[in-house]
Amino acid sequence: MDAILTLGLTPYWQGIVIVAGIAAIAAVGLQFTISSGQFSLVHGALVGASSYTAGVVSVLFGFDFWSAVVAGIAAGALLGAVISVLLLRLDGVLFGLATLAIGQALALFAANNDFLGGTTGYNGVPLRTELWHVVAGLIVALAIVFALRASRVGLALEATGRDPVVARSVGIPVGMIRVGGFAFGGALAGLAGALNVQYLSFVDPMALNFSTEVQLLLFVVIGGMSTPVGAVVGAFGITIASELLRFAQLDRAWILGLLLMTVALIRPQGLLGRRSVGAPPFAGALGRFRSRRSPSASASDTDTLPEHEKSPTHAP
Repeated sequence: MDAILTLGLTPYWQGIVIVAGIAAIAAVGLQFTISSGQFSLVHGALVGASSYTAGVVSVLFGFDFWSAVVAGIAAGALLGAVISVLLLRLDGVLFGLATLAIGQALALFAANNDFLGGTTGYNGVPLRTELWHVVAGLIVALAIVFALRASRVGLALEATGRDPVVARSVGIPVGMIRVGGFAFGGALAGLAGALNVQYLSFVDPMALNFSTEVQLLLFVVIGGMSTPVGAVVGAFGITIASELLRFAQLDRAWILGLLLMTVALIRPQGLLGRRSVGAPPFAGALGRFRSRRSPSASASDTDTLPEHEKSPTHAP
């Protein structure tokens, strides 16, 4: 299996694809959580916490590859569910700030815990992640996400994300849906963390830092927040672009920032995101400028005029 997937790829580019695939799995989990109406800023920390879990059980208890992966998934799902339950009464910006605070608290805990290696990180984890593990994990994650989106649970999840008040009024258990959405997004973050620690052989507190969350958000926003495929495209595109720009004279952060601004202006819904019904092709600032004097707007303005002012032959 691995020989088929690596056909034509040098070991260097195999590593890039592995890193991009792991990032894509985590980004799909973040997109799923956001679609349930929860703007999470803790998914990067969930990836890091699951990496620590998979690493510890591998080194201390001798777990094999798949057992460590299951432990990472369970840790991510459990931690995600607990966070969602604790913050169930919060929404919007307050929810995002609270998750950000939890993520930073987890990073500080890891940095000051000698059992986890402190600031130097936890190392000695067996190197067992291969390319086909990442590809299979990404395919399974996407298959489950699309199956859920096509089910009644997916419809309830989308309704909760769009308007929780309306969803609650038609009998949807909004609290349960949100906890489940966060737990599943955390499970995918756990899968990404378990694969990552067994590819790098170590994990440090920087894996739980806010910079990791910014990367995941960048993947989702540029690829498209309304579809998991957009998260995958964003993760692969930005990871590969960052690697190609490694030797650029300008700082890569400036170039990626310019890319984000361009996408926000031209396609604010993301590269593969869906526009709102009735939105112009360019729905951002450029679109609003163009739509000010659109024919439909002019016609609606004319319809509001009195009858004697509509006639071009009206004499003053």
